[in-house]
Amino acid sequence: MRESETSFVATIGYVRRLGMRSLCVWCAGKREGGWPCDHGGTLPIDNYPDDLPLAEIGTRLRCGKCGTMGQADLRPNWTEITAEAIRPTNDWRNLR
Repeated sequence: MRESETSFVATIGYVRRLGMRSLCVWCAGKREGGWPCDHGGTLPIDNYPDDLPLAEIGTRLRCGKCGTMGQADLRPNWTEITAEAIRPTNDWRNLR
């Protein structure tokens, strides 16, 4: 990496500036038998400071399903800004 380049670190402030109020969280831990846990949910970010990196939050979380600590994968909850309600329409026709 060149001196003029900097690496991007996603923070709570970045997520808030995008207009989101929560994170999507998935467990990267393993269940019995070595199967991936993949337990997921959302985490409100109201009580976190703006300068807190998302990666640091992941090290503090414990999965409620398998009990794994510190292996959470966090992403901005994009559905808060991209999901649109489906509006009824008469444009669809049955092609039987």
